[in-house]
Amino acid sequence: LGQIWGLAIATDSIISGGSDGQVIKWRDTTDEVLTAKTEETHMLLKMNQDLQNLIQTKRHVEAIALAIKLDMPSQLFALFSNVLSSGSQNDIIGVLSKLEDSDIFAVMNYLVKWNTNTKYVFTAQNILEAIFRILPPDKIVEHPEVFTCKSMF
Repeated sequence: LGQIWGLAIATDSIISGGSDGQVIKWRDTTDEVLTAKTEETHMLLKMNQDLQNLIQTKRHVEAIALAIKLDMPSQLFALFSNVLSSGSQNDIIGVLSKLEDSDIFAVMNYLVKWNTNTKYVFTAQNILEAIFRILPPDKIVEHPEVFTCKSMF
């Protein structure tokens, strides 16, 4: 946080030298940042469209995995509710058994909030029961994210 002793302006950058003895070349990254944000927005829009297409075609496993990846807990809850209302506990088990363990643990983190709201508790308890039927207890306990969910049990 010293003083600037020298400043030179070039066509594509600015060079400064200060009392700290450092010479720094500054350049304008506005276009690069804008391009990256635009690409990210396009990617999110495409993934949201993919999610809607998966929901429409009733491909629940892929839709749930994508909702987890997009960090959309309300959409994820709606998907689980639809699976449960159109089927049974075995359908929830079938869906969860096809997910990666990391996705199941992400669902467990959402269950912490869902399980504390009476509006969501029925579905949350069915999901939790299905998880306990799929994963052995030692695998659940050894996962580091479980300790953040521990207050739920």
